[in-house]
Amino acid sequence: MQFFDFFETRLLFGVVRFLFLVMIFGLLALIVLGAINLRQTMTTPEIRTKVSPSEVLAMLQTAPGNPSSSGDANTNDELDGLKFSGLLKQAVSDPTIHQQMNTWLKEVPVAKRQEFIDEMSSVMDEASKEYKDEPREVFAQNFDNAIGKYVDIKMDKIHAQEAAKENRQQQYKMYAIGASIAIALISLFALVLVMLAIERNTRHHAA
Repeated sequence: MQFFDFFETRLLFGVVRFLFLVMIFGLLALIVLGAINLRQTMTTPEIRTKVSPSEVLAMLQTAPGNPSSSGDANTNDELDGLKFSGLLKQAVSDPTIHQQMNTWLKEVPVAKRQEFIDEMSSVMDEASKEYKDEPREVFAQNFDNAIGKYVDIKMDKIHAQEAAKENRQQQYKMYAIGASIAIALISLFALVLVMLAIERNTRHHAA
């Protein structure tokens, strides 16, 4: 009996306590490492969606493109409430261009739409200056290409920013779930250790 009592109260309890303590400190370490990783994610610079006219014209010089397709017709007027200036203000009075703008704006978050309009207006004004000495047909083609290239670049940046935001939100959720599970396990292990200590002390006093 003394051997079994020694095995249970000394050896077995010591092993269980050691294992539980290792798991508790391991879970605490995981919480800390997760918090550090989450902090790095939070401090990562946000992807900027700003597009300058010089960026568009530079892209055209290296890889001329075609204007983006008009896509499906849009019955809702996405241009309501937006302010237009320069050449774009005149252009949107054309029904075809108006419909094309509606199609593009459907893919742009509401908070980014005025920025989209302002940058497109700047690109159009800059392109008209850049190609003003070109023949009419060349001017028209280059002008359309500049607008199409701007839309491509802008959409790529917007989609990249939205994907990064979604990924960040997923990381927040995963960390919150993981931390909650770790805290629950730590509480359970601590409770078991307390119960084992009480049970062992009770036996000693009873003996």
